[in-house]
Amino acid sequence: VVQEGAFERVGGSRPLRSNFRLITATNRDLKAMVDEGRFRLDLYYRLGGVTLHLPPLRERLDDIPVIVRSFLERYARRHKTSVRSVDPRVFDFLRRQPWPGNVRQLLHEVEQALIFCDSAELKVHDLPGSAGAATPPPSPPGEGTRQIKDAVADVEALMIREALTKHHGNKKRVAESLGISRSYLYKKLRET
Repeated sequence: VVQEGAFERVGGSRPLRSNFRLITATNRDLKAMVDEGRFRLDLYYRLGGVTLHLPPLRERLDDIPVIVRSFLERYARRHKTSVRSVDPRVFDFLRRQPWPGNVRQLLHEVEQALIFCDSAELKVHDLPGSAGAATPPPSPPGEGTRQIKDAVADVEALMIREALTKHHGNKKRVAESLGISRSYLYKKLRET
């Protein structure tokens, strides 16, 4: 089908024609895999009409603001958040990250930040991996001296974050699922 554009249905008796374009993507070096005998040469030439090299995100850090603004628009609508702008320091912070997961990783982190952001502007402290982004999980008993109120606050914050993720940022559902009032939820969100 790839080479001739013709195929026969299962149980059919006549060939059918198809006019299509096949677009494939990989993060592997197919030419090197052919040379090593790990990818079929004939398939390589059938697929390899035009090759476009898209560099990883770490090699095009100047694209981050455009990508983030695009994600912001899409996810703000999806999660019904009030976030409408991005503090310019966010872009500086994001440019310093290694991005082994490329654009998908950036997408995930922006979405997570939008869910937890409680203002109209996304700030560095809203991002996963920033110093103020997340409260660490509580220490197991016997590790250091902690007051019970600190441990309870940590567990509350963790439960709220998990519920926000589960309910896609819908604060009404989060409050209902946790058995707390929305005003208490908003108070806790302001404290973190």
